[in-house]
Amino acid sequence: MIKNNTTKLALIGIIIIFIFSAINALFYSIGYAFSFKTGTYIIAGDYLADLFKIALSYPKLRDLVESGQVTFPPFLAPLLNVYYKYVAYHGVDGLSVGQLTHFHLPPLTTGFILLSISAFASFGFIYTPLLLVMSVICLLFYATTRICSRRLDGLLLFGAVIISYPFIFFLQRGNFLAFYAFIFTAIAVIGLARNIQVTPVVLMAIAVNIRPNLAVFIPLFYFLPNRNIVRPLAVLCFALFVFIGSAYLVNQSYPEYTQAHFLKGLEIYKEMYVVGDWGFGYSISLYTLIKLISKLFSIKPDFNLTIFVLGICGVMSMAYVYTLYGFRLIQKESLLFLLAAISMLFTPVFADYHLLIFALPAMFAVAEVTDNNNKKEYVWTSNGMMFVACCIMLSPFNYIGYEGLYAAAMLKIPLVLVMSYILVNKKFV
Repeated sequence: MIKNNTTKLALIGIIIIFIFSAINALFYSIGYAFSFKTGTYIIAGDYLADLFKIALSYPKLRDLVESGQVTFPPFLAPLLNVYYKYVAYHGVDGLSVGQLTHFHLPPLTTGFILLSISAFASFGFIYTPLLLVMSVICLLFYATTRICSRRLDGLLLFGAVIISYPFIFFLQRGNFLAFYAFIFTAIAVIGLARNIQVTPVVLMAIAVNIRPNLAVFIPLFYFLPNRNIVRPLAVLCFALFVFIGSAYLVNQSYPEYTQAHFLKGLEIYKEMYVVGDWGFGYSISLYTLIKLISKLFSIKPDFNLTIFVLGICGVMSMAYVYTLYGFRLIQKESLLFLLAAISMLFTPVFADYHLLIFALPAMFAVAEVTDNNNKKEYVWTSNGMMFVACCIMLSPFNYIGYEGLYAAAMLKIPLVLVMSYILVNKKFV
């Protein structure tokens, strides 16, 4: 019989994720049998879209395919031919007519896509994704085993994340940068807690260049492991250096990628994804909830004002939780959960594979749970409850759809709010 509480808690996490996955499969089978709309575990027919579709929108790869220098492997050919023929992302020609382009991608992300195109030319369309998947698994294994003092606990955490909905969804979509942003943040915070100086700064700067909303973790560099203003300033400076450096290098390789085209691409993306309903079905945030309410009651809010107000609320919430931590009113693990919650709630477009960020407080929660074998109620400690909440956040909730949105996923918002209230008010110790 397993005696230590951390291993028991990690096992509970796997069971929770498995149960919700089984419920998801049940809803899908019922919906399929009775022909009503329900969610699937992953999106059929959109495999590796965020890698292949974007890459095939660049002139360099299209020229290589057209000239025959790059060919599609037989079993991927039907899918890649569709991506090649029906372009989802456009180039310069799409900017003038308001089409979705690849210019909204930040410089570092664009650089990654250009490197992927070179890899497709050298290694093909099979080995390149396989290499990326292997890098993802190795990085995740490193993070989960490094945070836990017991190897078994780390392996269980690794297994829990591997079977989680956002991880499988991100793999299916091929959005490898979404994972790198999460794992770089996780490794940076783990290293920071261990008083490692340089590596966390570099990884956090890279993560922010991929996902700017991860900037909520930058002030953490002031507090951990002791107060030092140099570290967060170093992250900001290096992040700016990465942005400018990657923009310059990308422009040298792809001259059409300019500041004007980048800003225009962002404007189009905003109109389609933020103001419009593209991506609405797989976004979880307060902004998405407001959109859902406006659809239910036929309200037309000022979306620009809504985004501004949510942004202010997000900054104030971040300042509040850091103040609580600064006065030692909340624990480090609670702070990480609250920061993950802020990044989710106040980001207008928060695709549900970005829910991987909740694996970070989950890892710290398991690492910090008391191992007093006489304490049977370890789940009801703040760390235990927070870990359970994180596992629910990592579980599939895409059951029944409404207006393209998997409405059940919105239940994760009150879950986060309730858990945040518990942690801030120290209802459990």
